[in-house]
Amino acid sequence: MARAKITNTNTEKKSPTRMLDRYPELLFVREHPMPEAIINKMVSQMLEFADRPTTLRAGDFFIEHKINNWYYYTWKDKYPDLEAAYKYMLACIASRRDKGAITKQYDGNYIKDQQALYDPEYKALLEWRANLAKKEENQLGNITVVVEKFQDKE
Repeated sequence: MARAKITNTNTEKKSPTRMLDRYPELLFVREHPMPEAIINKMVSQMLEFADRPTTLRAGDFFIEHKINNWYYYTWKDKYPDLEAAYKYMLACIASRRDKGAITKQYDGNYIKDQQALYDPEYKALLEWRANLAKKEENQLGNITVVVEKFQDKE
């Protein structure tokens, strides 16, 4: 039985994959070209990661995907969608941690110390308090109190 020859009748040319950057593979310490699809996939994975009820740290995303988080900081300026997904992830984590501290599910002291990393409003509040305390400190300065000597009763 002879095989029929299959001819490709599709004359449409495939558009070349757009390479945006290079990324390292941490396991084998090699660099690979980074097509646009990888950034899009990373954005959707970051959004899914943010919505997990167990996600409490942003760095865990990079650990889970074996990406050095340093690369995010180099990519965020180039790829606004990636930066927007990261900010969304931080907002989800901040809300989850805050609610957990309020309901005593998490240690409030630990959350308070770390919350500024996730919540820009909380960070602004801390900066406002620090500036207010600094202003009060500068206004007080040294106060000299002079007490006159009382005359003896004779």
